[in-house]
Amino acid sequence: MSIQAARAFHERAFSDNEFRRAVEAKGREGLQFLNDIGYAFDVEHWRKLQQTLKEEQAEAALTIENLSQGDITAALNASRNSLAKFPLSWQLLDLHVAVLGHCGAHAECKTFLRELYADHPRLVYLDGPQRQRALDILGATFAFALAQNPELQKARDLATAGPTAPTAGGWSMTLKAEVWPDRHQVAVVACPTVEDFAARFAYRNRPVLLQGLTDDWSAKDTWRRDPFLKTHGQTTVQVHPARDVVENLRTGQPTEQMLMSDYATQMSARGDVPYIFKGLDSAAIAADFDEPDQFAAPLFSNAVEKRHERTFFYLGPAGSGVGFHQHVAAWNALVYGYKIWFFIPPHAIQRYRNANITALAFSDDVPEEIIKCVQCQGEVLFVPQYWHHATYNLTDCIGVAREIGTIDNLPQRLRDALSLA
Repeated sequence: MSIQAARAFHERAFSDNEFRRAVEAKGREGLQFLNDIGYAFDVEHWRKLQQTLKEEQAEAALTIENLSQGDITAALNASRNSLAKFPLSWQLLDLHVAVLGHCGAHAECKTFLRELYADHPRLVYLDGPQRQRALDILGATFAFALAQNPELQKARDLATAGPTAPTAGGWSMTLKAEVWPDRHQVAVVACPTVEDFAARFAYRNRPVLLQGLTDDWSAKDTWRRDPFLKTHGQTTVQVHPARDVVENLRTGQPTEQMLMSDYATQMSARGDVPYIFKGLDSAAIAADFDEPDQFAAPLFSNAVEKRHERTFFYLGPAGSGVGFHQHVAAWNALVYGYKIWFFIPPHAIQRYRNANITALAFSDDVPEEIIKCVQCQGEVLFVPQYWHHATYNLTDCIGVAREIGTIDNLPQRLRDALSLA
């Protein structure tokens, strides 16, 4: 089991930041530490795993390149060969399911779905949390592959959907017209029922913009610039250069600290486009909003305490935002401002991991596989589990986001919906 143990460690180190830091702190004693806690492998097995992972990545890159060039037959053949060559990689299965979705090969896709349980040979050697994460990601890709193509959405017109005044809530709403998105590919739905939201979007793992869910929030008053700074102006907050937000939060890197009032004064004038993300403790803003019923447990897995822990207040000027990243399902409510979103389905991140989000915002030639939309103030965006996403703020933006967990046993829900034994 040594290769499997090495692979299990690799998976955990990738997805569990705290565990990875604990291993790194051991330095030269790290290998003995790993053996002591059950990862029985040696240096030779680790080297062999690294070579195998490089080969798997090369195989995946070939499949994705064929897919991006529209050569579906070549992509399908490459993907099938990869599966046969590397029997332990669940990531290659994830990519294969996505290819089957592009091909419309739903029958073959369903065959794989019938076999997708926790004791699957590509999952069984993983630790419990990593196995569940893999199941959640695979479930997300199966949902994407088996769903009907989303309805085409009409681009939102700047004149009717954009800002109607230079400010809103005291925040600047001035934007460059040339940055307003030329396409909008996410449905906009007003106040769906819980059942309708679950059936049309949650179980299909599709993003959606929801209107009417923030109408009664006190944040519409308390997060106006003047009252907001009166309440929170003397709070010390962490400020990130926009390009570093994801990495800083992932690694726990120290970052600049300043008073909220100073940040609000400086944020539009600084060249590094600073951004506050997770800037206020959830308890400090809890009274300002109510979580919409559409996102409640048990549909999504996170308990109340975890939801409070994974609540993120954000504030930033035009030009700020966050690069591509992924996590469990979440909702994002924009109280004031206008924001571009970029979405990539779970399998397709390799070509865009280090994409320049500002360049994407200004480009007229964004690749078709990137789903693009604009979120207007007062709207709540549902971010499906493990979809990669990035944002670019068109104006000053203030809002709150919350990670709500994963849909409980999405693969089984899909099997039930499709009547697969």
